[in-house]
Amino acid sequence: MSFRLSIISAAILWSAFGCGLAGAQTVTDEWAGKPVKDGEHVHGMIKSRLFNAPVVDSEAPEAVVVDAVSGKELSLLELHQERPVVLFFASNSCTCSQQAAPEVAKLAKIFGDRFQFLLIYIREAHPPESIADGAPGKEFSTDDPNTLKGRAQSAIQFGKQHSLDFPILTDTMDDRQAVQWAAWPSRLFVINKKGVVVYAGQQGPWFVKPTDAFDLKLVGVPESIRDIEGYSKESLETFLTNYP
Repeated sequence: MSFRLSIISAAILWSAFGCGLAGAQTVTDEWAGKPVKDGEHVHGMIKSRLFNAPVVDSEAPEAVVVDAVSGKELSLLELHQERPVVLFFASNSCTCSQQAAPEVAKLAKIFGDRFQFLLIYIREAHPPESIADGAPGKEFSTDDPNTLKGRAQSAIQFGKQHSLDFPILTDTMDDRQAVQWAAWPSRLFVINKKGVVVYAGQQGPWFVKPTDAFDLKLVGVPESIRDIEGYSKESLETFLTNYP
């Protein structure tokens, strides 16, 4: 499906009002806790959350996530104290997540001694009822769990499928992190040891870029929101390579 018209509208609103929503500490919105229904739902959600994500040099928002294995609640603010943290927001039914995961796994093997990689599993991008038969990505379509235990099981399965050798965490069922990081359907961030966002990947799925060569080859890419000020232009690979 194409998001172009809705995204352009969002960009126009942003330019017109200049209301400084970037980095907003949004907790929930009207889309939180709801599975994707159709294209209109998707358009509205992305437009609503487009500028929620923290920008480079902003303080990382307080984030409570759940360890998929133990069920223990964790604060991201406690996890970056020994080394910077790489956040990979993803779900099984997101084509971008599926293709990005092997690349993130490779980066973790290369940079894992300097950075703590974390998967944060969020609400499914494409439950079966939200995508037509034969449409691109239908092969990844997955039922959206309605319990935290179910989401944790999906997260563990995703981690095993892609050999992610780092902690597997989940968003809470109110989609708190997906909202305040504008992480749906997939996104990448890096937080330094002081709790500052030093890499803020652009809006998924179009502009998620784990490596220089990564290309989803999507159609209808909304160029109007590429390289928005405050979000990182380089790939995660380039950033990690050049990080002091």
